[in-house]
Amino acid sequence: MAVGINVSRHLLIVWCIAGAICVLGGTLWTFVTGGGFGLGLVGLKIFPIVIIGGLDSIPGTIVAAILIGVVESLATGYLDPHLGGGCGLLASYVALRRNVIRTAPLGSSAENKWSEYRPHRNSRGEGRTR
Repeated sequence: MAVGINVSRHLLIVWCIAGAICVLGGTLWTFVTGGGFGLGLVGLKIFPIVIIGGLDSIPGTIVAAILIGVVESLATGYLDPHLGGGCGLLASYVALRRNVIRTAPLGSSAENKWSEYRPHRNSRGEGRTR
């Protein structure tokens, strides 16, 4: 508690409100565009973007969206004629796999925090942890 305010309770309320707004937005978008297979493809494109950008980093997610858009466009232009359609969506998941292996579980925007979990060495090469 901070000055009599239950922080955990307020965080719970904020997340519930954010979830309700997301459900409302998704429902309205489905009504406007018409529900169909294309709506599922949007979700499949958004998942790698959010995971690569980091779940708690809005700037990281924006950068990841631009990166995935460029990767999908390049894969569609260069790989589709040789391998068939659908390589753009596949390329975003290949980028997701590469990023998760490289920085798991903190996301690409949290690379500096990753060093806190690695063992540190002193001048004699002896390991210690923080």
